[in-house]
Amino acid sequence: MVTKEERKTYIQRAREIYKSELLPRYKETHEGRYIVIDGRSGDHEIERGDHLTYHRLVSRQPDAVTFSTRVGKDSAGRITSLTFGTKPTAPDSTASN
Repeated sequence: MVTKEERKTYIQRAREIYKSELLPRYKETHEGRYIVIDGRSGDHEIERGDHLTYHRLVSRQPDAVTFSTRVGKDSAGRITSLTFGTKPTAPDSTASN
């Protein structure tokens, strides 16, 4: 289980990765899309829908501690994490975003 201090460290790392690496790389080509970053591994996912983006990332990184925002948008972002030991259920692939 991640402690509160570890969680803060992972989230800060994810924000730094977003600002220094991912925002400059994706701002022009993916502006407005959702990005979810795992603060543990640095892995990330970009998609039009926030739930799909999150589920794709945690399918690769089951213990992810994530920070999410929209590329290029001025927002505080969101902090999310899984309940450890459980896997998310994938969104209905027939639903539209």
